[in-house]
Amino acid sequence: PVVYTAHDYILLCPAYTMVDGSGKVCDDCLDGHFFHAVKKTCVKGSKAKSGLAFLEAEFLKNHHSYDKIDKIIAPSEFMKHKLDEGGYAGRTVAMQNFLTTSQMDMAHKVANTNKFNTVEPYFLFFGRLSKEKGILTLVRAFLRAAGLMNSGIAGSKLPANWTLHIVGDGPERQAIENLIESAGPEAERRIKLLGYKTGEDLQREVGNARFSVLCSEWRENMPYSGLESLAAQTPIIGANIGGIPELVVEGKTGFRFESGQLDDLANHLLQASALNGDEYAVMQQECGGYINRRAQQSLYIRSLGELYMRCLQIPTQQRDVEEEK
Repeated sequence: PVVYTAHDYILLCPAYTMVDGSGKVCDDCLDGHFFHAVKKTCVKGSKAKSGLAFLEAEFLKNHHSYDKIDKIIAPSEFMKHKLDEGGYAGRTVAMQNFLTTSQMDMAHKVANTNKFNTVEPYFLFFGRLSKEKGILTLVRAFLRAAGLMNSGIAGSKLPANWTLHIVGDGPERQAIENLIESAGPEAERRIKLLGYKTGEDLQREVGNARFSVLCSEWRENMPYSGLESLAAQTPIIGANIGGIPELVVEGKTGFRFESGQLDDLANHLLQASALNGDEYAVMQQECGGYINRRAQQSLYIRSLGELYMRCLQIPTQQRDVEEEK
């Protein structure tokens, strides 16, 4: 038996991401006709690269390569739905990503249950600095919420002690630096580009953040950054796209906003900053509870073992027919 875990959308989309050449979320190839990727120049804005990806996808389809897969593990309910929609219904199972024992140990080590009273508040983005991650939208939303750029938001603004920490590197770093510089010295003080971090240095940033922000503008599957944040008892402000809403229980493990909507994100930054200590402590408890219920290594191993046993029970005759195809 063959069990495959789908970490991206390659079974459905030659570009892997279900994002077209203009950067928009796209379902066109769900009809099984992959030439859409060439027409929309979906792979790195290149007709040649899109053409090669199209040929690869057509080859695999025509040779029934994916028919050899007995079960497809989707790390989010959203991905399972898309795989079912794209022709894989009956072979998919949703099994949310888990955190290993060592990851959980690190999360417990860095979790700061008293950060509301001991750490200056900051929002945290950690990941690749690229357009599809929504990082430019986040920076602009923070500037608006802080009153540092023109805004359609009336009323309150972020208190002066709130900052934004950005951990990571990528192609949009220069654009972020230019945006901060154009907003003036106050923006330079309050938005901190911390570069690439890993290990305990990164996890300390996560554990001390008041909120982490998952601002993706593509259909992220089940980002580990979200699980790591919840395990460190740091609630999430998450885009309502892909598998992210499955991590963000509204008002409990965080808040949801519409992906790519600058003002909506800015308003949710303001909402998050207005929580009092008791409200925030409840959210921290909800984050820990979510991980204990849904992201434990032992639970995943048990489910995976049960899935393997079911696959082993597929009748031999049925398997012979599938292999002949």
